Amino acid sequence: MEDKKRIYLFNGQRVWITNKDLNLLLLIWKHRVLSLGQVQFYLRSRYQDSQNSIYQKLIKWNHMKIVTTEGYTEGKNLPYKCVRIAKNGMEILKKEGVKLDSDYNYKTLKIPKHATADHFFGTREVIVRFNLLAAEHDFHKFVSVHPIELPYNDINEVKTFEQHVTPGAKLTPMVTPDWILISDHAILNIESDTGSEYSDVIVEKVKKYVDYVTQGLHSKDHHVLIVPPDSYDDDILTYVKPPPKDRSKRLGTLKDYIIRASAHIIPNLHFHVVSSSRSGIVAYNILSGQYRNRTEELSKVLGGFRDNPNLCEAVEEINPSTIYGPSVEEALYADQHLLITGKDGISILVLVKLMEEGSVKSLDELELLNYLVKNDRLEKKVDKILAVYLTDNELQHDALGERWDLQHVLFTSIQQLNKNGKSGAIFYRSVKPLKKSRCTLYEG
Repeated sequence: MEDKKRIYLFNGQRVWITNKDLNLLLLIWKHRVLSLGQVQFYLRSRYQDSQNSIYQKLIKWNHMKIVTTEGYTEGKNLPYKCVRIAKNGMEILKKEGVKLDSDYNYKTLKIPKHATADHFFGTREVIVRFNLLAAEHDFHKFVSVHPIELPYNDINEVKTFEQHVTPGAKLTPMVTPDWILISDHAILNIESDTGSEYSDVIVEKVKKYVDYVTQGLHSKDHHVLIVPPDSYDDDILTYVKPPPKDRSKRLGTLKDYIIRASAHIIPNLHFHVVSSSRSGIVAYNILSGQYRNRTEELSKVLGGFRDNPNLCEAVEEINPSTIYGPSVEEALYADQHLLITGKDGISILVLVKLMEEGSVKSLDELELLNYLVKNDRLEKKVDKILAVYLTDNELQHDALGERWDLQHVLFTSIQQLNKNGKSGAIFYRSVKPLKKSRCTLYEG
């Protein structure tokens, strides 16, 4: 779309506003406050703006009261800064046809305190990263909602409240996410994790999501994305307490908490745990429905084996009814069942499980398959379980956690299976709770 320019005059000063400028103002306004680093990251990543042009724009916008930039950290060092909308920024949005909330008052909008800044901006980092990917893929069918606008109330309390209205009384939501994103496919609840809460507090909040969702108020699936910050991308870092680059241990610990709360077994509730640098792609995959297209993914898995002579000599699909006994529910079956014949003529029976990065439910279902194979609970001898991710990046970044001992599982990706290299594809096995090593499909 052509980036048209509009002229606005404020106190005799002129400013050009483009579609790019409008997108930035909308992002800041909708999400209350963004850190300066997040604004810079957004403009560099989406529009390839230079550091100098961003600096000059913000200087001018501050001077013309389009935005306000101020510090939010304490101490002797120069403060980290954040950006919020100002009077003339609101005026631009209004004239551009944006419907502004009558309760929204930029004058009383508070910036986060030093102690809560990491949690606050951790939430905004997920939103910024998701918005960048949504724009890249031309995906616009979603809404971004402050939790105040969509309270998660107890339906019984709502009925009682409506029958016995007390002046000034307010309902207390059952659970309050840090932010909510909604598309045609899912409701995504964002939870920023700075590691400051005790395990019991996290488990209790997870249980509250279970209590809310099991009321059956929504036809869409609820997803909860728990995100500890990492320092993978230095140019978006705005944290008071700089996080480590590798968050594998924390990711595994958070997944354990969800298992403790038995939240992974609720059919229409899904928990995902990823670090901040991966949060945008996982949020996009959930909201765009990428993880729902199982038929296409499975055809790519099968195609990878059929089309790559370096991977196997032959492959055929096996009827799952010949593999599972009557004690195993069909919902617990693997996604695909393959008899793969190598160049030496030896065949192996493989269960295929499609994986979603960060998904606790996927990991738990994988563990169950491993348990069935390990304890000979199947009607046929299964040689391998193949955990297949969409991409190599998802494969490399998904952390398993310390509670899982997946001896019979090999890990790979659809991207790997569809490579036509001499090695056929790269596979990994878990050698330690947080470490994988390379192996071959037929090894062991």
